Amino acid sequence: MALEEDTVEKNEHGLPFKNEFDYDALYFWTSHFVHATVVAVLGHACQRGQVFKVRARGRVTQKQGENALVNAVVFLSKGFVCGCRAMNEEQPPVLMEMHKTLTTLGDKKERDGTKAK
Repeated sequence: MALEEDTVEKNEHGLPFKNEFDYDALYFWTSHFVHATVVAVLGHACQRGQVFKVRARGRVTQKQGENALVNAVVFLSKGFVCGCRAMNEEQPPVLMEMHKTLTTLGDKKERDGTKAK
């Protein structure tokens, strides 16, 4: 669905907008935590002969809280933008606060050297 052409939003060339970034980046980053992929199962691996069980992956997932916050703010802001445009309303001031939050988190990741590649 992220790659379907938008029926309302247009890009700078007047072509239907697609959410390619969402698909290529956000969905990709988060899919490892919700699908049974090798990456998702890796943190739960056990020694031969042991019973497989879901284990806490604190070391691996400790910093995922910020990624979850970024995703929530990104999609909430997209909802505001698209909803307000559809209703011919001005964008609410809260969008600037959302942008500041995203910028702050991005700057922090860059300083920490944990910026997504």
